[in-house]
Amino acid sequence: MTTIETLKQWFSNLKKPTQEQFWAWLDSFWHKSEKIPMESVEGLDKLVEGTASAEQLNNHLNDSNAHKALFDKKVDKVEGKELSSNDFTNEYKEKLDALHPTDTSKLLPKGGYEGTAQDLKKQIDDKADKNHKHKWSEIEEKPSIPSEENFWKSNIGEIEISNENKGGRQSGSYNFYGGQGILLTFRGGGNITSLEICKKYSLNEYVNNHLLVRTSDENNEFPDEGKWKELAWYSDTKRLGYIAFEYRPIEPGTTYGISASEEGNFGKTLYIESPCYINVDPLKDTLACLQYFKTFDEGEISLRSIRMEVELVYLTEDTICNGKTGSRIYLYACKNKVYIEIINLK
Repeated sequence: MTTIETLKQWFSNLKKPTQEQFWAWLDSFWHKSEKIPMESVEGLDKLVEGTASAEQLNNHLNDSNAHKALFDKKVDKVEGKELSSNDFTNEYKEKLDALHPTDTSKLLPKGGYEGTAQDLKKQIDDKADKNHKHKWSEIEEKPSIPSEENFWKSNIGEIEISNENKGGRQSGSYNFYGGQGILLTFRGGGNITSLEICKKYSLNEYVNNHLLVRTSDENNEFPDEGKWKELAWYSDTKRLGYIAFEYRPIEPGTTYGISASEEGNFGKTLYIESPCYINVDPLKDTLACLQYFKTFDEGEISLRSIRMEVELVYLTEDTICNGKTGSRIYLYACKNKVYIEIINLK
């Protein structure tokens, strides 16, 4: 092989190379049709060191266990599904498994409303006047007001949970039709006791001026099946009587009535100043003993059972108190009977 420096001298200006020099020039370079030996490529021998031979490569391609660890971790492609870069962890899966289907069958349809429930609440709150009030007489289809006779059963019961103070109600005040009440709860030593005080509105002067009370014991139960007891003032214990029915002018076609009651009346004289009838229904299932004193001459006092639940048993021939001033009526109640003794003065 001729060196490059020699070739440059042969082909310098004004020189005329010979045939042998031309051939030497051509032989100094690789022709495209010639293959270059590996040893003639500098560094190629080091580059191919460590590479697999043809036999080794063929064996690798035919080895079914080649790269097994990598293939075990691969994700198979499923038709209709695509791979994502988001990781779905076991924690997310457990949260989804804990979700339960929601029954939407009872929800109101949205109709044409496009907002959220919070938006709807705000719109309603903005339109509603929280200070708006109505008179009782203006309310349509309002509940009927119970009569005076049924007050005790139908209204006092509204502030009772049961005959047991279950769980211990919270202390506080109660308002109900026909009266008001307060409840005091005492907690200590694992026990709950309570004191309830109630004031009932009534046509009866005595009831209007007295309070009713009951207490629960350490077992959260009310003694006497939860019955209320009257709270008497000391001055009442000294008073031997009071006016049960005040004087009223007699009007044609008008009949007045009062209810017999054992509340605060034991051992006292009840004065009646105008004609009327006495309803004995409140004496049912009691052991009351009442005395009525007639303070007028003209007119009469009769006795009735409005609900016809009490049997009237007359111990005297007279069944109506129509005597002069000083005539008296004695009532003795036992279970569903009221024994009546009438003394008419001539």
